[in-house]
Amino acid sequence: MAGTYGAAGTNTYLIPGIGGILSNEVNATNGITQVYRGGAATTQQSIGTYNPSTGQFTPDANANLTDSEKKALSDTKNIKIIKDKSIETATKAGATNAQQLLSPNSATAGSTGSATDFNKTLSDLKIGDKKGGIRQSYGNLKYPKDAKFMSEQDCIKFTMYRAKPKKVELTSDLGTFSGSNKGNSMGTVMLPIQPGISDSNLVSWGENSMDAISAAGAALALSAIKGGAENLGESGNTAAKAVKDYKGDIQKAIAASFAGQATGANQGFLTRATGAVLNSNMELLFQGPSLRSFTFNFSMSARFSKEAEEIRKIIRFFKQGMSVKRSESALFLQTPNIFDIQYYYKGSEHTYINKIKTCALQNCVVNYTPAGNYATYDDGAMTQYDMTLTFGEIEPLFDDDYGQSDDGLIGY
Repeated sequence: MAGTYGAAGTNTYLIPGIGGILSNEVNATNGITQVYRGGAATTQQSIGTYNPSTGQFTPDANANLTDSEKKALSDTKNIKIIKDKSIETATKAGATNAQQLLSPNSATAGSTGSATDFNKTLSDLKIGDKKGGIRQSYGNLKYPKDAKFMSEQDCIKFTMYRAKPKKVELTSDLGTFSGSNKGNSMGTVMLPIQPGISDSNLVSWGENSMDAISAAGAALALSAIKGGAENLGESGNTAAKAVKDYKGDIQKAIAASFAGQATGANQGFLTRATGAVLNSNMELLFQGPSLRSFTFNFSMSARFSKEAEEIRKIIRFFKQGMSVKRSESALFLQTPNIFDIQYYYKGSEHTYINKIKTCALQNCVVNYTPAGNYATYDDGAMTQYDMTLTFGEIEPLFDDDYGQSDDGLIGY
């Protein structure tokens, strides 16, 4: 077969219920796999094809398969074996896209839904922009106007992107998100690095308690969920026997605890009856990541008319960029633009200041009279502007964001 990965008789494997040794030959274009079985004198015979788009195996008419073998080849578990071996075969033959080639719909055989249909449905939900369109370009701006950023002066750079939804993939009946939120670049602003640079990495932890009786009840419930009603009865008998076997204070404590729960008194009854409480086994448990926020303060005073115009454009850049977008029908509201923020030292990314993931601009405050009095130039431009920007990262930090080794950066 032209343009294939693997060959009959290589990377062999077995499938329960199928006689002989199997091997795969994968079409490099569409992933359709020809499955071969080793016969007498090591001859290879095609027994059918696996189509990754449908997740189905189709037997060859002259494959001499028994009814039981055909049934085995229609079993989703065995089809998955064929698929996994096809991915392995293609990978060993040098394919760099084996997973995508053999999982074009990101769904395994036997899934209750089609990933292709699922993603098409999401595409059909795409909301159109308001008539007249959304502004697509803001240019490349900087303050001071004559600053030699990237060559002689360090700076902080804000790059604005049109926000786009991530791709939703259906994999084994579970939804996952992939890709980037960033669409087309719409412009940049470079400003001097301000004092007070800091970051704060947060992870959410919380107190959690579970006494021995609660733990036993949870184990009983888990056993019932995994094993059904029959297993529930068996687990209940085991628990009852365990309680009966306890002696002395333990049995009294369990009896008092159950009595308290039956009357709604809970642990209060146990404490009144015994003068003790159950060990709560309190621990500080991980609850989830937290999102970081960053605040920047900039003071801008124009020295000439073109710089005043540049300041006006910079303020407009952030104000319009963070604004909510309306759909064509005005029935829906769309996500504002998003931003990348980077510190630069002599034209390269600063290695001794934290990195920042893609952010949303949550708050923009502009003070037009920071000196406490109203003053303008001849053309009406204010003599000074103070601008405070508050950004929030749109994704939490993860260990793999830092990489496997020290890359010479502080990182996030």
